[in-house]
Amino acid sequence: MHTHRPKPALTIERPFTGPVASPQVQEAHGNICRVHTCSCGATRKSNLNANAIERGAWEAPE
Repeated sequence: MHTHRPKPALTIERPFTGPVASPQVQEAHGNICRVHTCSCGATRKSNLNANAIERGAWEAPE
């Protein structure tokens, strides 16, 4: 079974655009969204603001 691991060279940062997880972590909203990519192509978004983090689920590549 494959365990997803973010590849640092494939991680990008974007401006915050909205929640990425349920339940939402309101404190993590408003700063940046990191998009992590695994070597298999799956992606996961994480919102970060100060010390608050909201991590979404890994999504399979399309």
